[in-house]
Parts: sequence; C-alpha cells; structure tokens
Amino acid sequence: MEANIWPREPAWRRASSRSGISRLVGWFLKGPAAARFQQEVLRESLEALPVRRLMRTELDRLTPGMPIEDFVAEHVVSEDQHAWPVEAGGVLLGLVSMDDLRKVKREDWGRTPVGEVMRPASQLATLPPEAHAEQALETLADRQVEEVPVLDHGHLLGLVRGQDLLRWLATRR
Repeated sequence: MEANIWPREPAWRRASSRSGISRLVGWFLKGPAAARFQQEVLRESLEALPVRRLMRTELDRLTPGMPIEDFVAEHVVSEDQHAWPVEAGGVLLGLVSMDDLRKVKREDWGRTPVGEVMRPASQLATLPPEAHAEQALETLADRQVEEVPVLDHGHLLGLVRGQDLLRWLATRR
C-alpha cells in the first residue's frame, strides 16, 4: 500500500462543501452570539443593582488648601484609595489622584495645594444615588475613568469604581 505523501486538504477547502460551510458559519456566529448573550446577562444583573450597594462610602476627604506634599505623605502611600474627594463645607469641589499630581514638578509639591490640580466637580461624570450599576458601568466606560462620584444635591455619598463592579460580578458567578 502506497503512503500518501501529500498533506491533508486545507481547512478552507474542506469548508467549501455545503456541510463544511454550515459548520464554518455556525462556528463564526457562535462567538458573537455567545458574547451578546453574556452582555445581556451582565446588563440584566446590573440594571437591578443600585449603586448605593456598590459605592465606597468610607473615603478620606481633602480640603482644597492641603499641600500636595502633605497629601502624598498622609494619604497616597498608606491607602487603598485611588481618588480623593476635595470638599469644602460638605460640597464636592473635585477629585484628585496620582495622575493629577504629574502636572506639578516634585519640587513644587510643598507649595502647591491639591485644589489647584484636582479635576473640578463640574468636569466630572457623576451619578445620583438612585442610579443602577448598569449606568455606572456605562459611565466608567464612556468617560474612561476609574471611579464615578455618587452625589445627592452636590454632597458626595460615595465613589463607584470599576473594580467594585468587577468584584460584585465575580461573587455572582
């Protein structure tokens, strides 16, 4: 018996038969269909979840006059917080993070207050306390931010972070 020295027929040629095309189309559609199904399940589970249940409420808050140097020494090094609310009279003025500090030379940190480098509240995407987690996820993705403040008439109730949503989803699987 003579051995076949030719390689098998290529997959694209085998798929050209009617049943092969059906299998190829089925395989191709399975990926997007499964992804759409997973997105729908995710959306349904998040649309019923109020942000109040996910938001972080225990936050270190800053005053606008705090020097960056003090902020870094007292807050950044020792905490699991990535953005700090800057408030005056209980009203949110803005958020400051390590990214904001890069706007200032290190030697100027002692004389530059956080109020000068914060992202002003007027430029922040915010959510009301009755918003659902689905809205939080959309806001985080659309604005490409790591956290969204939850406000009630200008007063900060908490921050919803992407990692909080992921943690909640991980516990539901």
